[in-house]
Formats: sequence, C-alpha cells, structure tokens
Amino acid sequence: LSGLPDTTTIDGDLVTVPAGMPYAGLTGRLHAAGRALPNLGSLPHISVAGACATGTHGSGDGNGALATRVRSAELVRADGTLDVVDDPASVVALGALGIVTSLTLETVPAFDLA
Repeated sequence: LSGLPDTTTIDGDLVTVPAGMPYAGLTGRLHAAGRALPNLGSLPHISVAGACATGTHGSGDGNGALATRVRSAELVRADGTLDVVDDPASVVALGALGIVTSLTLETVPAFDLA
C-alpha cells in the first residue's frame, strides 16, 4: 500500500486518502485545511485503511470506532475489477471483499486540545 500515489483530496467535509497513508500523514493536511477527524488511533504510524479494516477503536468513550467516519472505500476485487462500496459495514472486512486502495472519510471542523 505504501506504493500507492500520495494523493489526498479534501472536498468540504470529506477527505479521500490512499489506503496506506498513516494517520500522522493525514492529520497535518486536515489541520491545514481547517478540518479534523474526531477520533484517532493512539499510534500515528498505523495506516488509515488498516485501522478501519481491523475495527480499531481509537480513543474516547463517546466516539465511534475509526471506521465509523468512512463514507466509501475504493477496492480491487479478486477478479481485478475496481469497485467503490459505501456500506459502512464493508469497511471492517479485513480485506475479505478486496484490496482497499483509498477511503473517503467524513471530517469535522478543526479543533485544538489543551
């Protein structure tokens, strides 16, 4: 996944990222655009798609798992076809539906913690 193009598209409250992008690579870009994810994993080097595929929970008692922010996923199916799925349950599939190449996530306005 690290060989995928490093393209990030921020469009309103949605961000599309390559599957192999680590959260540390995403958060700075979001902040520069005035956006954020409301919940992050505790390890900055884990990939966005990996955290979502495994159901990583992130932090915070009132926040959903990291995958709850995913609005769609682009993946390569076993037969080589490219597909886009927008069923949130399909995100936490451990790769069973195909190889995820990018994710589109819903963001929130940027915020600072003190």
